[in-house]
Amino acid sequence: MHGIENWFVPEQIFGEGFDFQGELLDNMTVHPLGGSVNLEWIVSKQVLHAPERWHAYEKVYINMDLFDVSDIDIHTVSATQTVSIPYVIRSVHTETISAHSFRLEMESENGDRFCFVYQAARIRNVKPAALNPLTKEYEVTT
Repeated sequence: MHGIENWFVPEQIFGEGFDFQGELLDNMTVHPLGGSVNLEWIVSKQVLHAPERWHAYEKVYINMDLFDVSDIDIHTVSATQTVSIPYVIRSVHTETISAHSFRLEMESENGDRFCFVYQAARIRNVKPAALNPLTKEYEVTT
C-alpha cells in the first residue's frame, strides 16, 4: 500500500500483497484539527508467519495512523448520515498523488465510502487477538 512507512510488517505476517479488503474496520478516529486519522482493524486473513511470541490467536489486530491528513471525505448511505462502526471493507485502494502525498480510498459492504489524502502513514501495532467469551468481542492477547 502506498505511503505507509512500515508496510513490510503486515506483509511479513500475511504475505506479499496483503491488503485490508474483506477485513473489519473496528474503529476509526478522525482528528481534523490535528490532521490525523487512526484506523483499527481486526484481520481474519490466514497468518503465514506468526511472530514467535504469539501463542493463541484467532484474528490479528492492526492499529494504523495517517498523518498530515489534508482531505477527509466521508460519504454514508444511511438517511441519518452517521458512521456506524464496525465495517467490513469491500474495497481498498491507495495511490501516490505526488512525492509526499497519498490517497487511501475505502468502501464498506453497505456502500459507505471513505477517502483520506495524507503525507505519511505508519502501522503502530500488530497484535494477536482472540474472542472473549464474556463480551463476545475480539481482544488483544499478549
